Amino acid sequence: MSRFIRVSLLGTILLGVLVAWRRLTKPGAAKKTARHSISTSPDTVRDYWTADKMRQAQPATMPKVDALGQDKHHPKTPRS
Repeated sequence: MSRFIRVSLLGTILLGVLVAWRRLTKPGAAKKTARHSISTSPDTVRDYWTADKMRQAQPATMPKVDALGQDKHHPKTPRS
């Protein structure tokens, strides 16, 4: 019984590593992450955003996404 548990645990770990590896190596996966450096000090930002500026602030325009997974291309399968 102990050998069965060890083999099952090893199989589960290997499957998890395989799934994680496949997700990380997808083409275009790195393109979804944006990075930038921040050079402004927190004190400067706090002094800039006064209560009056916060009240008059307008929201930024965001991209509109109607459906999840639009970039996925599913092959058409014939219905039987």
